[in-house]
Amino acid sequence: MSSNDKLKGRERQLIFDILAKLVHETEISVRHSISTHLAEIPDAPHDLIRILADDEIEIAYPILSRSTVLNDADLIEIIKTRTIEHQLGIAIRRNIGATVSDALVDGKNRSVIKCLLENTEANISPETMASLVELSKREENLHEPIVHRHDLGADLAQRMFLWVSDALRSALTDDWRFSPKLVDSLLLKAQEHETSNLGIQQKSHSVQLAEKLAKQGLMSPHSLLRVLRSGEITLFVAMLHITTKLPETFVRKLVFDPKGLGLAILCKSFSVSREVFGAIFTLTRNDDVRDTSLKFRYQFALEYYDGLTEQFALDLTKSWRGHPNPTGIWDLGLSDGPVKPPQDDFQ
Repeated sequence: MSSNDKLKGRERQLIFDILAKLVHETEISVRHSISTHLAEIPDAPHDLIRILADDEIEIAYPILSRSTVLNDADLIEIIKTRTIEHQLGIAIRRNIGATVSDALVDGKNRSVIKCLLENTEANISPETMASLVELSKREENLHEPIVHRHDLGADLAQRMFLWVSDALRSALTDDWRFSPKLVDSLLLKAQEHETSNLGIQQKSHSVQLAEKLAKQGLMSPHSLLRVLRSGEITLFVAMLHITTKLPETFVRKLVFDPKGLGLAILCKSFSVSREVFGAIFTLTRNDDVRDTSLKFRYQFALEYYDGLTEQFALDLTKSWRGHPNPTGIWDLGLSDGPVKPPQDDFQ
């Protein structure tokens, strides 16, 4: 076999006929060796290749993953009748046809689907790609391989934008050259999508209590401070979440940011006094009160707070509502405030 190019056509046919008769009687190691060699021969007999492809996965894998002798009908039949491991072997083939991809997806095995998506040479029909995008709403491990598909299409890329991470949103924006206006629109839709999903889930006890306090007119700056002093951190965050109408996870991020500048913005927009803000800043820090860096950050946060106007804080808070999953607060206009932000060494 290693010198098959020197054999005449009749001699090669005799070798293949002998192998076809003996293949079931040889040991696995021998069959594996035969399979590995035949996988590279483009004119190997179809019947012999088909026998090896239907064998145990150790023997079938080289044939399934590399042999060009198998046609789409062969592959689809193997997908329907053999194991997940056989499907994985097919999923990494070069130039997989769309009908074969459809059969792999119809098997509904997540590992096989992910492997298929990661195969950049696999052809996937627009209809199947659309169904995979829909599936990715529930399957986070499909996000990255779908986002990096060149055949995703701009329309499906915009749909993916609603539920993928910030990093993948950036990749979609770069790959499909979304305009800033479109990105802003998609971010608003993403917020609506997340809010809708949150509405399906039962609200936490803290959020329910915060809503009751708001309805009773008990959501005041001093109420915030009182709740914080009693150690009810979760309720404190929920109260700011209800007051500012910002996502709860984002509010928590701002509250516990070490520099406290986001907290200053929230408090100024809520007409919190300088004294109450200072107390809230201290109570939300986990640092030792004797820590000199805490004193420095406390002083800077107060200076930043003093330089803010309520209108600026309200406008910036409003702009944050269009960014449900910001990667940080510096890229959302915080550094444009009336006070110069900290230098690099402080950051």
